[in-house]
Amino acid sequence: GPRAPDAPAAPGAGSGASRGGGGLPSQDHEERPAGPEAGGHVREGAEMALHARSGQVPAGQWRREQDAVGGPPPPPPGPGGGGGGGGGLRIAIAQDRAFSFYYADNLDLFAEMGAELVPWSPISDSKLPKNIHGLYFGGGFPEVFAAELTENKSARESVQAAIKSGIPTYAECGGLMYLCDRIVDFQEQSFPMVNIFPTAATMGKRLTLGYRQAIALQDSPLVKTGDRLWGHEFHRSSLTELSDRPLYSLQGYDSHLQYPDEGWQKYQVHAAYTHLHFGAQTHLLKRFLANCAA
Repeated sequence: GPRAPDAPAAPGAGSGASRGGGGLPSQDHEERPAGPEAGGHVREGAEMALHARSGQVPAGQWRREQDAVGGPPPPPPGPGGGGGGGGGLRIAIAQDRAFSFYYADNLDLFAEMGAELVPWSPISDSKLPKNIHGLYFGGGFPEVFAAELTENKSARESVQAAIKSGIPTYAECGGLMYLCDRIVDFQEQSFPMVNIFPTAATMGKRLTLGYRQAIALQDSPLVKTGDRLWGHEFHRSSLTELSDRPLYSLQGYDSHLQYPDEGWQKYQVHAAYTHLHFGAQTHLLKRFLANCAA
């Protein structure tokens, strides 16, 4: 079940999210299904499971949506691969009350590829860990802790300086929000953030939810132009300004369903709302670690 927000998961910890399972923990407003939209998503998930069994998509295990109440389920399998490539690399991973959603599988894969995840807190640590080669910002609920994130100006400045120096960075959903100019919460209060992207993440009532096929529109530390990825969106915020060069073109599970382009690539940052599960897309993590080692 969900872990208490003041007890973030250590890298590789289970917390009810086994290999092939859902995420580590999510009590966040960004990533919890609610209302009639969630019911529709249960049906969508069941339909996709049927398609998977019928061979219309790459074969793989599907999870019922009720297994994923604590966070989005893993996407359909895509191209994979084994092996390492991250030996000796130290990747700073944001883990605290604001950033608590990670797939257990993703954390395990960093270790399996030889990379060390170094936890730190954007809320309570004054700066990034020393001697790191990459940054990883997962999902969570930064809007709830926006005041604390804003108050920790030295941490925000440390992240901004590292990113501007060219350190490879992967940020999804809550992590994307943290890298924006500011977060505007449900009470319409505005809180300055890291200001890598000239846009505000604004909370709203509308839930964006569902599986996505993401086609890369440009290169990033994880993708090459034209790559087709599987992912999942699960958020109640939206951005006031979109990138003039979006990272992804988005389709639904069925390619005739089109969604707005999304994602940002700047410096060596790959940031998007779409959650990626590396288990069946290990080439993405290999590419990220290769960029961290460069």
